[in-house]
Amino acid sequence: MGTVFIPIDDTDQGNGCLKVIPKSHKAGRIDHVRIGDQAGADKDRVSYLQQKLGLCHVEMNAGDALFFHSNILHRSDQNHSDRRRWAYLIAYNTKNNDPVIDHHHPKYKQLIMLPNSAISDFVNDAGSSKAPGNRKFFEGPTKDPSLPKI
Repeated sequence: MGTVFIPIDDTDQGNGCLKVIPKSHKAGRIDHVRIGDQAGADKDRVSYLQQKLGLCHVEMNAGDALFFHSNILHRSDQNHSDRRRWAYLIAYNTKNNDPVIDHHHPKYKQLIMLPNSAISDFVNDAGSSKAPGNRKFFEGPTKDPSLPKI
C-alpha cells in the first residue's frame, strides 16, 4: 500500500507544504476520529510519535514525486499565502485490503492484461473502430495528427 504525491505547484512552508512524521508507518494503522468537520488520526498518538520521530516539512517543486507508505502520518496546514497549492495524489492498495463494510471505496477487481495489439484492434460499442470525425482511434505514431512532427 502506498501513495504518490505529485505537486502541480511548488510547495513550501509558506503555502502549507506536506508534512510527514518519518517512520511513523511502523507504528501500524492509527484509527481516525472526527476532528471538527474532518477526520484525522488520534491526536494523542500523533503527538507521541511526533515527539519521538520528529516532523519533516516536504518542500517540493512542481512535478516532483514523493512515494510514501499509506500508513505514514502526513498532513498539510491551511494555505494562507496568495499562492496556489495543488497536488495530484495516487493511492495504491493491496488486493487483500478490501473494505470490511461496503462503501464508496471499490473492492478489488483483477485487471486483465491485454496484448499491445488490443489498442489497434479496438472496436467501440457501436461496432466501429473509428473515433468521432470518422478517424481511427489509433493509427500509429506516424499517422497520429495529435503527435508533434519531429
